[in-house]
Amino acid sequence: MAKVLLLSFDEETVAERVSFFENEGFEVAAAEPAWPSCLQTVRSFGPDVIALDCARLPSLCRKAGAELRKSALAKDLPLVLFHVAEADIEQTRLQVPGGVVAFEYELTDRLRSAILTRVANQARAESDANRAREEAAAAKRAAKEAAAAERRAAREAAAAARREAREKAAAAKREAKERAAKAEKAAKAARAAKAAKAAKTAKAAKTAKAAKTAKAAKTAKVAKTAKAAKTAKAAKAAKAAKAAKTAKAAIAAKAAKTAKAAKVAKTANTAKAAKTAKAAIATKAAKTSKTAKTAKPARPAKAARSAKPAKPAAKTAKAHPPKKPTVKSVAAKRASPLRKAAGAKAVAKRPVARASAGRRR
Repeated sequence: MAKVLLLSFDEETVAERVSFFENEGFEVAAAEPAWPSCLQTVRSFGPDVIALDCARLPSLCRKAGAELRKSALAKDLPLVLFHVAEADIEQTRLQVPGGVVAFEYELTDRLRSAILTRVANQARAESDANRAREEAAAAKRAAKEAAAAERRAAREAAAAARREAREKAAAAKREAKERAAKAEKAAKAARAAKAAKAAKTAKAAKTAKAAKTAKAAKTAKVAKTAKAAKTAKAAKAAKAAKAAKTAKAAIAAKAAKTAKAAKVAKTANTAKAAKTAKAAIATKAAKTSKTAKTAKPARPAKAARSAKPAKPAAKTAKAHPPKKPTVKSVAAKRASPLRKAAGAKAVAKRPVARASAGRRR
């Protein structure tokens, strides 16, 4: 059953109008077209069409109709305005866009037509909604299929990229393996060259070491031979020095013995000379005294006056202990022992010459 909401300020005719609509087969609810209370009624009743009575207070009715057309809840509901004065029809249509102005005789038909139109509109809207839903579903399916296709394409592209990456990785791995093999081969060759160089160096070092060792052994042997020769030479020199020292000591001993003998001979000769001189002086004195007795005494010569009596040789010949022979004296004695003996003899003969000179005087 279609629902009709009757909005009217005419309380006297409301009940009659409600009965009329009910007899026509409508479910009716009545309220005053005061804004915004009428909107609450629309919300609570949920009518299929709104019938707005403009017999009383038409300006307020037009205002309520205009607000209903603007509201989101009632803008799609059919709005039928009746009891509109002929002078207000145009103004009502302008103020209430989408509202239908109906006369009394056509009110029921207009309500049914509005309801049918609404139903048709609802059906059309539902159809449009269904079509839109179907289109949306189709678009969704298409989008889903497109997304699936894109995903498949992406998966295929990813798989191709992975295959390409695997191929590239395999190629890179092969290249790396080849490079590693080349590097290993080069390193092996380098190690072999290094080992050969090291062996050559070790061999050269060993040869140099052997040569150095041989040279050192030869040098040591030469040094040892030189040292042995030097030692032998030193031993020979020491032996010669020892022999020279022994000969020198023998010569010094012999020279000391010769000097001692010469000194003893000198002492003996000196004593003998002194004794001879004393005897000569005594003889001269005796002769002189005899002459003085027989002749006039003569004035003694100047030389005789100045001559001092000779000292006894025994007093002057003082025995000295033999000195310790020095190296120089030993060398001198070793050089000419006969010369020393000759000198000793000359010294022993001097007092005799002195005595002869006295006799000559």
